[in-house]
Amino acid sequence: MGLFSVSYQILNSQGLTKTQFKKPMNELMKKKGYVPAKDDEDGISFSFLFSSDKRWISFAIEEDAADVFGSENEVEVLSCGLHTYVIRTETVDSDFAVFDLFNKNGETVFV
Repeated sequence: MGLFSVSYQILNSQGLTKTQFKKPMNELMKKKGYVPAKDDEDGISFSFLFSSDKRWISFAIEEDAADVFGSENEVEVLSCGLHTYVIRTETVDSDFAVFDLFNKNGETVFV
């Protein structure tokens, strides 16, 4: 058995629009050593999908860049950096999923 996919659901507690959300996300990535780029010159691609009520943001990352936010420590950075709750879902061989909830302080509150 092996890890099949990892996804993240981010609580949009500040009610940010897509444009507004890019700023803190870009700042967070700059702290990790990355810089914004145009689509045709990017090194790591992220996809964000806002729920219809804009309360939740689903976050996907290309498979070969999963180590950027793959570890528990990195998800803590994500939740602290955006000052919100993050749910990480790990699907293993499409057989079962493990959910971890991180609070605004980056602490795991449910495993």
